[in-house]
Amino acid sequence: MSPNNTLYINLPVASLSTSLEFYKALGFEQNHEYSNDKAAMVTLSSSVTETPLTLMLATHGFFKFFLGDKRQLGDTKTHSEVILCVSMPTKYAVDKILEQAKTAGAETGVTTAMEMPGMYGGSFADLDGHIFEFLCALDNR
Repeated sequence: MSPNNTLYINLPVASLSTSLEFYKALGFEQNHEYSNDKAAMVTLSSSVTETPLTLMLATHGFFKFFLGDKRQLGDTKTHSEVILCVSMPTKYAVDKILEQAKTAGAETGVTTAMEMPGMYGGSFADLDGHIFEFLCALDNR
């Protein structure tokens, strides 16, 4: 995977090894070239989602380094700053990744259920409390 033309979502994680196990259970693949003992790149390919999703998982200490002295690391178990929403090609793909997340230890159903006409989706909070929504458009899918 080329690092060009990629949006990297940087997430602070309490345990890099535990988070890697979690995301691998969801189908993410680790890019060892951009991984070390402080951070790891994982990608969910466009064969699973409609566009690739690349995460940089960073230990709390490493993430804090980038924040500098003016900001503190937030507690994602009690506060949310963003909801990461990923488009999926089918309803089956949404259900599959939500089931994989639940099996890997995620809390599912953390946002309002997607019950809008023409949309289908669901959500989970990962092991560190980061919220993801996965959805698809229901146009003959």
